[in-house]
Amino acid sequence: MACEDCGRERSAGLCEACDHRRQTEALIGEAGLLAATWSADLTDPVAVAAVAAEVRTAIEDAAAHNAFLTAESAAVECQHEALVMLGCSEDVQAEARKAYATELAKPWFRALPDSDDAQRAATEAAAKAQTRIAEHLLAVRLEQLHTQARPTPGPAPLRGPSVCPSSPPARWTVRSWR
Repeated sequence: MACEDCGRERSAGLCEACDHRRQTEALIGEAGLLAATWSADLTDPVAVAAVAAEVRTAIEDAAAHNAFLTAESAAVECQHEALVMLGCSEDVQAEARKAYATELAKPWFRALPDSDDAQRAATEAAAKAQTRIAEHLLAVRLEQLHTQARPTPGPAPLRGPSVCPSSPPARWTVRSWR
């Protein structure tokens, strides 16, 4: 059964988000009335409405700030997850292995490639390569998605005398010579 507010399918009449919106609206209204009980003349509907509006504004500002913080946190978490997943891809792993081998092949590590210093340097080079390539892949893919999301420009609007072929050219227009 679809949500009666937003139409989302399989929501038993009211999805969770719409249910929360309704409950929030009711609570905001109740908070406004509660604040009015001690801060407004109860016989003055304009004063009660003003207090309720102030409460609504304060709650909406706080909700917007919380939504911003939640979205910001989600973006950071999704970026981290994307980098981890892209870092595990075969292409990135292959580049990391190349960086590892390249580091071990340096002249100062050739004699003792199994030494702690050589292994530490090679592991660090592989990790840096993995991070760098994953970040590059993420940037490229994100740009691709941003490009796909941009609306494609339509044909440019016509300008000049050719806009309306039935109109006479500008030199034929009547001028007022006062």
